[in-house]
Parts: sequence; C-alpha cells; structure tokens
Amino acid sequence: MFIAPGATDVTTYFVLVDPASGVPETGLTITDLDATYTRDKAAASKADLTACAAVDAAHSDNTAIQVDATNAPGLYRVDWPDAAFATGVARVQLCVNGAAISPAHLEVELVPWLTPITGATVRAVNSADAGLAVASTALTNVTWTDARAGYIDKAQYLPAVTAGGAGGVFIAGANAATSVTTALTANITGNLSGSVGSVTGAVGSVTGAVGSVTGAVGSVTGAVGSVAAGGIAAASFAADAISAAAVSAAAVTKIQTGLATPTNISAGTITTVSGNVTGSVGSVVGAVGSVTGLTASNLDATVSSRAPSSTALSTATWTAARAGYLDNINNAALGTTTAQTGDAYAVVTNATYGNSALETLVDGLETDVAAILADTGTDGVVVASTSKTGYSLAATGLDSITATTPTGVATTFPQKLVQVWHRFFGKVTMTSTQLKTYDDAGTGTLTTQALADDGVTQTQGKAS
Repeated sequence: MFIAPGATDVTTYFVLVDPASGVPETGLTITDLDATYTRDKAAASKADLTACAAVDAAHSDNTAIQVDATNAPGLYRVDWPDAAFATGVARVQLCVNGAAISPAHLEVELVPWLTPITGATVRAVNSADAGLAVASTALTNVTWTDARAGYIDKAQYLPAVTAGGAGGVFIAGANAATSVTTALTANITGNLSGSVGSVTGAVGSVTGAVGSVTGAVGSVTGAVGSVAAGGIAAASFAADAISAAAVSAAAVTKIQTGLATPTNISAGTITTVSGNVTGSVGSVVGAVGSVTGLTASNLDATVSSRAPSSTALSTATWTAARAGYLDNINNAALGTTTAQTGDAYAVVTNATYGNSALETLVDGLETDVAAILADTGTDGVVVASTSKTGYSLAATGLDSITATTPTGVATTFPQKLVQVWHRFFGKVTMTSTQLKTYDDAGTGTLTTQALADDGVTQTQGKAS
C-alpha cells in the first residue's frame, strides 16, 4: 500500500480470521482488539481499539468496526492516528491483533511523489508545445525543493505593479525607488535614510542623531534616554517656541527645584521655605517653625500691646489667700470622691466640705432600706455559696425542668434521664449485631449500638 508522507485520517481494512481454522471471524468485540503501528527503526506504538459509530462514520483515531458479517465476513474497518504516517520514514507496519484472532499485518510505503493530479493542473500537450520541453534536471527533487515551492505562495502578497514604480515594492539598484509621495500606513522596522515630510502616529525609538525637526511635534510619550553634551544649544529654541500651556505645572515644579536659590524676590507668594531667608520679609501667612536671631527691634506697637497689665501679677492681685486655694485641690478631705455639678465643690457625707441636704437624703434612704430588710426577715442574712442552710427542692421541682427527647446521644442530665426511660420502657429492637431505641411514636431511631458475642464475652458498643 502506498501513501504520501504526512497523510491524515488514514483508514484501512483487515480480514480477521480464526487462528486454528483460518475461518473469518464475525461479531468480534472491538474493545478486545489492539491496533499497533511500527515506523522504520522505531518502537511499536499500541492502542486499545474502541468501537466506531458506523461503517460510514467520519474518521476517528484508534477505532474499528465490522463491515458486514453476512456479505463481507471477517472484514473490519480500522482508523489510524496521523502520527503513524508522519514524514521522516519510508515505511510503516500496521498490525491488528487480539486473543481470538491471528495477527493481521499490512505494510505501507510512504512515497514522497504521490500528489493528487487533477484536470486543473494537467492539460493536453500538442505539437505547438514542442518548444516547452524542460531540461532533464529541471523538475528533479534536487532542483524543485519544498522550500522553493513555498516561495510561490508568497507571490500572492506582491502588488501587480512594476517593482520600484508608484505603488510597487521597494527594490535596490538602478531602478530603486528614491522617494515616497504617498502615505505609509504600515510599520517600518528597518532604517530610513533621507528626509521625511511628516510622521503621524507613534515612533517606537530613534537611534542616532536627528539633524533637524521642522514643524510642530505633537507629543513625546515615554522616556528620552539621554541628550549628549551640546545637544541643546542656546539658540535651539526660538522665541515663543515653548508656550505656557506646553509645560505642565508638575514639570515647572521640577525645573524650579533644580534652580539655584534666588537672591531676591520682589513679588509673588512663596508657599514653603525650608532654608534660610536673609533680608526683610513683607509678611508671613501661616505658622513659623522657629526664628533664630535677634527680633526685639522688629516688634512693633501691635506686638507690644500684648504685654500683660502692670498689675496682672502684682501682690495686690496674686494674694497669699488666693494661692492657698490651690492647696484645697489636694485637700485630704476630698479624697478620691468625684465633685458634684454646680458652683459649690460639694462632697457627699462630709459636713465640713459637702452638701448637708444631700447627706440628709442619703441618710433617709439608708433608714428605709434597713426597715425593708427587717420586714422581710433578711436583715443580717449573708447569701453566699456556702450558706444555703434551710433551703430545699420543692416536691414538684423536678417536674418544672423541661426535658425533651434527644435525637441522638444525650448531652444534658435531663436528656440522659429521658434516654434511660426510652431504653427500658420505650420501643427497642435488638439483633445479634445491633440494638436500636426509638422515639415516642416508635418510628424514628434515637440511638444505635453495635452488639457482639464471641461465646465468652458479650459486648455492647457506644451509642451513636
């Protein structure tokens, strides 16, 4: 069998026979069969076959199907993977094998010159074509290589115009194009020598010196690597070449940062000064961190008016009695008691420094509380965890505790009592391996326990 190298979706047919009698086998189970291909000087590649959908189904790698058990007994279709017929070798061996059949083999030769021939590529040759005979080596595989054949495909991208002419491709030599008069919309990845009328769109990078740029440059996006010394001369920018709107505020700030410290500023506003200011300052708005140096001569009448009056700290105003009031703040009589609201600094239950009316009210409350305790018989009683003498649980006290039937192993004391009741007085089933308790209705399982008996010891497992 001959097939072109690199062929795809290859299907072959095999007659599978009984190994003992040689009679064609029908009704074989496809999944019991293996398909193996072996390329020249390579290891065998085996695949387990699966059933193909139908005898006329589309190709599907590593599938097979019986063609017709009645009219073509023993004939099976097998679909092979493309890797079996890839270029690189001259032959491939195909084999179908199984437990109940004799191995069926087929050798396939991969022939490079097997290509389709159609009426579109071949026509009759008559006597008028006698002069078209080609040299004996013109169409050999040495001259007509795959690479050269591929060059023809690239011709579809060439314009149908004379090379070097308007609308044609660029060429080198005497007929080379020397100028481009129409717009270039494609990318240029090589070098461009000569002048360019204008460039619209982004320029990836410029390597080498640029003689001059005539006309406006819209914008420069991205960093400029470096500008050589002397690259921007004093006359590089004409008057008004850079307008105020062309430089952002941030750029101006950076330029100002790099300038030398000014020696004189006669107008405008300075928002922040981190260095020294030498000379007179018209006015300062905002906080001044510190002033170092003599300032007495710079104080005017407005500042001097802020001085305290002549009697503000005199002995007539700052008396010994007023100074003594400060000691009351730390008076032992105040202690740590919080002061009351009001002009008076009143302290509860202190007749000397406090409010006697409030003290009277508190005393009355104490008397009333003592009377209530006496009426209830609880005066003097200390209720502590170790003092419960005389207390006992009522006869119906336990009945007041809510006890619901647990749906599983009990976790509280009331639930555990309920679960014990169900174990001995409710519905219970027990087999040789399991014990179950049920709810009040006798339908829902509450707990399950495993049972075991080895003839010596009976074991009841933990409930779940």
